Parts: sequence; structure tokens; C-alpha cells
Amino acid sequence: MIVKRLGPMLISMILFSHFFTTSGFAETLNQNRASEFTLLTSSDQKVKLSDYKGKIVVLPFWTTWCGYCQEELMELSDFYEQGIDGVEIVAINVTSSESSVEDVRQFSQQAKLTFTVGLDIDGKVAKDYRIMGVPTTFIIDENGMVAHKVMGPITSEQLTKLIKDIH
Repeated sequence: MIVKRLGPMLISMILFSHFFTTSGFAETLNQNRASEFTLLTSSDQKVKLSDYKGKIVVLPFWTTWCGYCQEELMELSDFYEQGIDGVEIVAINVTSSESSVEDVRQFSQQAKLTFTVGLDIDGKVAKDYRIMGVPTTFIIDENGMVAHKVMGPITSEQLTKLIKDIH
């Protein structure tokens, strides 16, 4: 059982460490509508993508065992603390790849994440967004359309530029 879970994790870690050593590769997409989702958050609330209609939404997909994800979340936390008007972050933990929900909650508290952390317990949201590895970040525009996809860790500078590109 452990070998089955570790195999995909190790492959993902090796691929991302090889291809994305400093910052992620950004891809501008053809304005596909972002898939709606409803998730339980790490604080036991429900969150839907449509809750953020009219705002730019940053959706980083991540896991606690991914070192690049942890670095990215710290970057995103610093970015979010700037309080940029009209921009929200909903960090989607691919909980189906985690040991437990409690590990995610504990990590979120220890890292002092102030943005919303959604728990993709059954992996459906990751599947809908075709997540092949973490970290992968989507930037959704005010109209609910996917503007950018970044594979690998994203930096504050890169995120700022991509958000400016939307306007």
C-alpha cells in the first residue's frame, strides 16, 4: 500500500525537480471557463469558486510532502499579505495524496496561512483541472475564465506580472 502511494509521489517530485528548479512555466490559456467546485476548507467551512465571482482567483494545487509547494505557499502568503484589492487565493490541497486531513490542517496552522485552504479529499477538483503534478497554479479572471496556468512553483513577481496581464 505504501509503495503504491510513494511511487507516484516520487515520480512527481523527480519530474518537478528536474524541470522546475527556480520558478514555474506559465502558459496563457484560451480563456476556458474554470470548473466550479465546492470544497471543505481546513477550517471546516465550505468554499465554492463562484463565491469569488468578480475577483481574480489564484488556485495553487499543492501537497504537504512537496518541498516546492511549501516554498510556493510561503511566497503566496507574502503576496496575499500585501492585500491586493480584487485578488483572492484558494490553495487547493490534493488531500487524496496526503496521509491525513489532520496533516494538512496542522501544516496550514504552522505555516500561518491566512488565505483559504480547500481540501480536495476525493481528488475530483484535481482531476477536473487535469493536475499532473504539484505545484500547479491556475489564475482565474473576474469572469471565471482560466487566464493562466503555471506548472511548477510560482514567485510573487511572476504572479504580479500574470495578474497585470489580465487587465
